[in-house]
Amino acid sequence: GISTCIRRAGTMKTTTSKKSALNISQDFTRFMGDKNFPFKVTAFIGQSEIICSGVIISQQSKILEEKIRNEKGRLIFEELVGVQDCEETLKDCLSYLHGAELKFSMASIATILKFASFYKVGNLIEKSTEWIGSSQQIGVVQTIYYFNIANCLDVEES
Repeated sequence: GISTCIRRAGTMKTTTSKKSALNISQDFTRFMGDKNFPFKVTAFIGQSEIICSGVIISQQSKILEEKIRNEKGRLIFEELVGVQDCEETLKDCLSYLHGAELKFSMASIATILKFASFYKVGNLIEKSTEWIGSSQQIGVVQTIYYFNIANCLDVEES
């Protein structure tokens, strides 16, 4: 298979992206009184267990909300085939959902795109494609390759 964690030897351009704001313009009231909703989520990435906000993650991705509900507060990214060796980038994506900056680089872009497209994180897809467009290290063929890996050629903004 194709590894989604692509590394390039030599100097890598790294840039950061900060969301303009968390997606809090949406209505959070669906969580009020929901005794079964896991407000505290434990994300398992590699050997790490990371405590997260179920509400914040759910506001960023309906797919992750469903996963959090179905797994009763456990979040495992086993669906992301080929990203096991990109644990730091997955942690960065999770932090991004909570409002942290995200570092884009040649080494991380495929994993970020795969995460964004699989979980339908529209803002992250947009930021990734903006980075690709502004990167002078990525050509057209390589861009298509990344999009093919991420299966995000048909992703809609959520």
